[in-house]
Amino acid sequence: GQGAQTLPGQAALKFRQALREGTETVSFGPLDSARDFVSLRDVTAAALFAARLQQGPPVLNVGSGQPTLSRTLVRALARLAGYRGEITEQSPPSARSGAVLWQQADLRAMTALGWAPTFTLDGALEDLWHSLPPTFPAPKETAHGTLHL
Repeated sequence: GQGAQTLPGQAALKFRQALREGTETVSFGPLDSARDFVSLRDVTAAALFAARLQQGPPVLNVGSGQPTLSRTLVRALARLAGYRGEITEQSPPSARSGAVLWQQADLRAMTALGWAPTFTLDGALEDLWHSLPPTFPAPKETAHGTLHL
C-alpha cells in the first residue's frame, strides 16, 4: 500500500477512518492539481524492464502517461470505499503539491523501447483499498496533521 505521505494513501486512510467512526465529512486541501498516478505494479514492471536493457537512455520516465485530477482520484476512492459523506477542500494546501498544478510522465522513451503501463487507475485504487489493514494502530502524527489509522 501507499503511505499517508501520498494523496492516494492519505485519502484511503481518511475514508477508512471516516467509515469506522461514522464521520460525515472528510477534508482535504485543494484537489485541483493533476498528477500522473501510476500503479505500483507498473512501476515494478518498468524497473525490471529497464534493468534488463543492454543499453538505453540514462533516464527513463515511468508513469501512466495520463494526468488525473486529484479530485477525480479522491472521489473514485470514496466510491470504491463506499463513503457517502461530504468531501471538502478546506484543509491547507501542501507546500509541495501547491507548487506544481500539473504533471504527466513523458513515456516516449519507454514506449520506444517496448514498455507501456498495463494497469488501470481503478485497479490501482482497488489494490490500495484492499491493502489497508483491517485494524488500526494508535493515531499517527504526520506533516498533514494527526491521522487516526
